[in-house]
Amino acid sequence: MKLAALLHDIGKPATKTIEQSGRMRFLGHAKEGSAMAVQIMERLRFSNREIKMVQLMIEHHLRPGYLLTEDVPSRRAIYKIFQGHRRSRHRYPILGLADHLAARGLRST
Repeated sequence: MKLAALLHDIGKPATKTIEQSGRMRFLGHAKEGSAMAVQIMERLRFSNREIKMVQLMIEHHLRPGYLLTEDVPSRRAIYKIFQGHRRSRHRYPILGLADHLAARGLRST
Protein backbone atom coordinates (compact mmCIF):
# COMPACT_ATOMS: atom_id res chain seq x y z
CA MET A 1 0.00 0.00 0.00
CA LYS A 2 2.80 2.40 0.91
CA LEU A 3 4.68 1.66 -2.29
CA ALA A 4 1.55 2.21 -4.38
CA ALA A 5 0.99 5.53 -2.61
CA LEU A 6 4.58 6.54 -3.26
CA LEU A 7 4.52 5.59 -6.95
CA HIS A 8 0.90 6.27 -7.97
CA ASP A 9 1.66 9.52 -9.85
CA ILE A 10 5.04 8.50 -11.28
CA GLY A 11 3.56 8.57 -14.79
CA LYS A 12 2.55 12.24 -14.66
CA PRO A 13 5.75 13.75 -16.12
CA ALA A 14 5.56 11.40 -19.13
CA THR A 15 1.92 12.26 -19.84
CA LYS A 16 1.89 15.99 -19.09
CA THR A 17 0.21 18.21 -21.66
CA ILE A 18 -0.76 21.87 -21.46
CA GLU A 19 -3.92 23.04 -23.17
CA GLN A 20 -4.21 26.44 -24.84
CA SER A 21 -6.11 27.67 -21.80
CA GLY A 22 -3.06 26.87 -19.67
CA ARG A 23 -4.67 23.90 -17.94
CA MET A 24 -2.27 21.03 -17.29
CA ARG A 25 -3.52 17.53 -18.06
CA PHE A 26 -2.05 14.12 -17.28
CA LEU A 27 -4.23 11.87 -19.42
CA GLY A 28 -3.20 8.24 -19.13
CA HIS A 29 -0.87 8.78 -16.18
CA ALA A 30 -2.37 5.91 -14.19
CA LYS A 31 -1.69 3.35 -16.92
CA GLU A 32 1.76 4.78 -17.67
CA GLY A 33 2.59 4.93 -13.96
CA SER A 34 1.52 1.35 -13.33
CA ALA A 35 3.86 0.14 -16.10
CA MET A 36 6.72 2.19 -14.66
CA ALA A 37 6.04 0.83 -11.17
CA VAL A 38 6.20 -2.73 -12.51
CA GLN A 39 9.65 -2.05 -14.00
CA ILE A 40 10.90 -0.54 -10.73
CA MET A 41 9.54 -3.37 -8.62
CA GLU A 42 10.98 -6.02 -10.94
CA ARG A 43 14.42 -4.40 -10.62
CA LEU A 44 14.01 -4.43 -6.83
CA ARG A 45 13.02 -8.13 -7.00
CA PHE A 46 9.55 -7.91 -5.47
CA SER A 47 7.38 -11.00 -5.82
CA ASN A 48 5.01 -11.30 -8.78
CA ARG A 49 2.06 -11.10 -6.35
CA GLU A 50 3.32 -7.83 -4.84
CA ILE A 51 4.03 -6.37 -8.27
CA LYS A 52 0.55 -7.23 -9.55
CA MET A 53 -1.09 -5.77 -6.46
CA VAL A 54 0.74 -2.43 -6.76
CA GLN A 55 0.22 -2.36 -10.53
CA LEU A 56 -3.55 -2.74 -10.13
CA MET A 57 -3.78 -0.20 -7.32
CA ILE A 58 -1.93 2.42 -9.37
CA GLU A 59 -3.80 1.62 -12.57
CA HIS A 60 -7.19 2.03 -10.87
CA HIS A 61 -6.48 4.72 -8.28
CA LEU A 62 -8.63 7.27 -10.11
CA ARG A 63 -11.81 5.17 -10.01
CA PRO A 64 -13.09 6.47 -6.63
CA GLY A 65 -12.73 10.06 -7.85
CA TYR A 66 -15.09 9.32 -10.71
CA LEU A 67 -17.79 8.51 -8.15
CA LEU A 68 -17.38 11.90 -6.53
CA THR A 69 -18.58 13.63 -9.68
CA GLU A 70 -22.04 12.09 -9.32
CA ASP A 71 -24.65 13.10 -6.72
CA VAL A 72 -25.62 9.49 -6.05
CA PRO A 73 -23.38 6.87 -7.65
CA SER A 74 -25.14 3.96 -9.29
CA ARG A 75 -24.84 0.45 -7.88
CA ARG A 76 -22.94 -0.52 -11.02
CA ALA A 77 -20.44 2.31 -10.51
CA ILE A 78 -19.84 1.24 -6.92
CA TYR A 79 -19.50 -2.40 -7.97
CA LYS A 80 -16.89 -1.48 -10.60
CA ILE A 81 -14.78 0.23 -7.93
CA PHE A 82 -14.40 -3.06 -6.09
CA GLN A 83 -13.80 -5.25 -9.16
CA GLY A 84 -10.35 -6.51 -9.85
CA HIS A 85 -7.74 -8.64 -8.22
CA ARG A 86 -9.35 -10.23 -5.18
CA ARG A 87 -6.43 -9.56 -2.82
CA SER A 88 -6.09 -5.84 -3.55
CA ARG A 89 -9.51 -4.60 -4.65
CA HIS A 90 -10.31 -3.13 -1.23
CA ARG A 91 -7.18 -0.98 -1.49
CA TYR A 92 -8.21 0.86 -4.69
CA PRO A 93 -10.74 3.08 -2.94
CA ILE A 94 -8.37 3.83 -0.06
CA LEU A 95 -5.55 4.95 -2.36
CA GLY A 96 -7.95 6.84 -4.64
CA LEU A 97 -9.66 8.70 -1.82
CA ALA A 98 -6.34 9.52 -0.16
CA ASP A 99 -5.11 10.93 -3.49
CA HIS A 100 -8.30 12.96 -3.91
CA LEU A 101 -8.13 14.37 -0.38
CA ALA A 102 -4.44 15.24 -0.73
CA ALA A 103 -5.05 17.09 -4.00
CA ARG A 104 -8.36 18.80 -3.27
CA GLY A 105 -9.05 18.63 0.46
CA LEU A 106 -12.24 17.75 2.31
CA ARG A 107 -14.48 20.47 0.90
CA SER A 108 -13.78 20.09 -2.81
CA THR A 109 -16.55 20.17 -5.40
